[in-house]
Amino acid sequence: MSEVKDDDFYHEKLPNIYEGIVQSAKNCCTTDSVKKFFPITTWLPKYELNFLISDFVAGLTVGLTAIPQAIVYGTIAGLTPQYGLYSAFMGCFVYIFLGTCKDITIGPTAIMSIMVQANAYNADFAILSCFLVGCVILLMGILNLGVLVQFISIPVTTGFTMAAAITIGSGQINNLFGISSPTNEFLGSWIYFLSISIKRNLMMLFWA
Repeated sequence: MSEVKDDDFYHEKLPNIYEGIVQSAKNCCTTDSVKKFFPITTWLPKYELNFLISDFVAGLTVGLTAIPQAIVYGTIAGLTPQYGLYSAFMGCFVYIFLGTCKDITIGPTAIMSIMVQANAYNADFAILSCFLVGCVILLMGILNLGVLVQFISIPVTTGFTMAAAITIGSGQINNLFGISSPTNEFLGSWIYFLSISIKRNLMMLFWA
């Protein structure tokens, strides 16, 4: 075996950025790249007409579920219901061409609505935040940063989901009892609910 010198062993070769960019540009112009970024070019030619009825029933079921869900999410975000409907349907239309998973629902979520409600003061801020989030997601897709999801552990995901569920339930506690609350935040909702409940009980006690 040939001996490796220390200088060669610890020497680090710098990457050739120019060749990497050229190679990436060449790969983007191939048929495989088009099929990768536009999966509809792969499955649409193989689509069979006997799938049409089943897909129609599935799409109708998901659509009827998404309509009231989107209206509620728009309300949670502090916007009018039509913004929730726009967010629910436009993403589905785009996902027809760019989607890679058939068992998924694209649209707003309760966590998104809470974050928008906390940071967006009106519809203009909500639209701007939606645009900026789309730019970030597009950049992450171009850089193939989806691998970062593998570093998020299951306990973190479970804790985040449970916290979101508790926060959402707490934000709707006043609406559940027919109380008009000025806030949907966790502490604010409970403080307002408890204060109104105590006042009503005291008034009933004194008037009894």
